[in-house]
Amino acid sequence: MKFVIIDNFTIVASLVLLLLGIVTPMLHPFFRFKKRNSYYGDGALVDSANLPPLSIVLTPFDDTSSLQDNLPAFLRQNYPAGYQVVVVIEDGDHEAEEVIAQTISEHQAENTTSYSQLYVTYIPKSSRYLSRKKLAITLGIKAVKTEWVVLTEVTCHPATEKWLESMASHCTDDINMVKGYSKYHEVSPAFERYDHINSAYYLMREDIRNIAYRCESHNLIIRKSDFMTQDGFLGNLHLMRGEYDFIVNKFAQKGKTALAIDSDSWLIDDQPLRKSRKDHHIFYMETRRHLARCTMHRLLFVLDQIALHSYILLFIAAIILQVIKTNLVFGIAMLVSIITWHTLRFIILRRGLRNFDEQMSIFGANYYDISMIWRNFGYWLHHRMANKQDFITHKL
Repeated sequence: MKFVIIDNFTIVASLVLLLLGIVTPMLHPFFRFKKRNSYYGDGALVDSANLPPLSIVLTPFDDTSSLQDNLPAFLRQNYPAGYQVVVVIEDGDHEAEEVIAQTISEHQAENTTSYSQLYVTYIPKSSRYLSRKKLAITLGIKAVKTEWVVLTEVTCHPATEKWLESMASHCTDDINMVKGYSKYHEVSPAFERYDHINSAYYLMREDIRNIAYRCESHNLIIRKSDFMTQDGFLGNLHLMRGEYDFIVNKFAQKGKTALAIDSDSWLIDDQPLRKSRKDHHIFYMETRRHLARCTMHRLLFVLDQIALHSYILLFIAAIILQVIKTNLVFGIAMLVSIITWHTLRFIILRRGLRNFDEQMSIFGANYYDISMIWRNFGYWLHHRMANKQDFITHKL
């Protein structure tokens, strides 16, 4: 037949296209991460009778609205071992003080919980030439009376009243850090939710297989002794952002990071403003210049994107070839390849999203994967064109 051509080129091109249709969907962080293989130290969790006392450090800056909305949820945790919440505010921040006092008054009237665990400390207004956020975290950690310290934000709230117990159940003797997951609120744009969970999968793989690189979520437990004996944020106090990233990058040890990723251990992030999410990416591009193990972390993402875009470009080239010279055999190989590619990606994406109860279109997720590298390129351009003084606290 005129359109049936079986030559060496057709055979090789068809096999390559079929092979890439199978292999490239598997080059994805959702496929590599196996939830059942999450590392939990020696595999044993702390039972409720032996949970350690711990403290939660909150650092609300110019965000009394979130403090008012979410502080009660942190104070209502069902935690048998007892805990304290340390809120670090700026000296003279009367609005935050009023919110805290009002919260205490309202819930004492309801008689729903004891607020003896709430403690407020202050940072001086005169602090200059260093990140006030990092200073607040440092003062909060110094103020706590427990070895285990939970670091989070007032822009989050626990998914359940078992959040603290679920996180603390991983605080075993052979662990020095527990990383949890913070889920973006369901009203957040789908791409931002996908970008967040995609980054989390890359990081969780490193947490399990190597040394934790950084922290994408505001849900972290560390040891106070590690922070104090290793000089906390020394060396990066002048940088505006990157608090959780620097802590994980500096204090993580191979085989001593636990992942708490069951649904009880999640935090729910309030919907981020579009500008704040953009700033998050741009500031991270400055932060990563100061992080160890950055090159190896970025390499895997780059390789995944190369594989994804190579397949797409090859398939477009195959379409053009078919238009120029129709070949039924090669056309069938193209059809089988693209169906296989879409089917495998559908299965992998659906499983990855279901692990963290994310509801979004799989077709949309496919598009987000393809567009991600171009969005990142846009953030990179913004970072390159930005005034580098904007990333530091000491403006010359």
